Amino acid sequence: MNGPSEITLVILAGGKGMRLKELEPNRPKPMILVKGKPFLHWLVQHYVTLGFRKFILSTCHMAEIIENYEWSGFFPEATFSFERETTPLGTGGAVRAIFSKWQSLSGAWIINGDTLLPQPLPAFPDNLEALYTVLAPDQLFDATPNLVADGNFIVAEQANGHYFDAGALYMTRRAINRYKGKVPCSTHALLAPAMELKHVGYRLVPGTCYDIGTPERYKRFEKFLGGSI
Repeated sequence: MNGPSEITLVILAGGKGMRLKELEPNRPKPMILVKGKPFLHWLVQHYVTLGFRKFILSTCHMAEIIENYEWSGFFPEATFSFERETTPLGTGGAVRAIFSKWQSLSGAWIINGDTLLPQPLPAFPDNLEALYTVLAPDQLFDATPNLVADGNFIVAEQANGHYFDAGALYMTRRAINRYKGKVPCSTHALLAPAMELKHVGYRLVPGTCYDIGTPERYKRFEKFLGGSI
């Protein structure tokens, strides 16, 4: 697998963030300010620090606010492209649309635009079609495990699973092409055919992840920034 500078990161940044609407109603969820900068800024900064240079941002709700941000000014060493949904596609539909447009992509890391995983991303093994980063149940804040494992493979997404999706997932074009279902769809649904074949692996990462999905999680991330970034 290539080094970080050669790997594309697709950031899913189309969410509305209804549970945080009272904080900043005129901003999309990933652009809500935390310590003076959008959450998405902190997320991109983290991955630039890790050596990643190629970013594709999937946008939908209030897309222009994300697209008009000074990404190149803050991060001149990186390149930024955008794919805007004209109708909601779901996270899986958005990923499929990006792979359809960027035909040169054989694979990419898919990053939730409201979740920051502080740990470095693992290497992707050649014998798999997709790879989840996952957290153990005892590392969760207020969530529950949602991924079912069978040995070294993720085989389903459902409540009360074995592990929790940490918000960073590597997908290959081969895995995406297996999906013949409808859109909108989630990333989990998109990978369901590959899961059934046991072609989707996982890596348990230490520590936890941070997101801003609720006011309580927002405060938790704000506290994390105070000591870590």
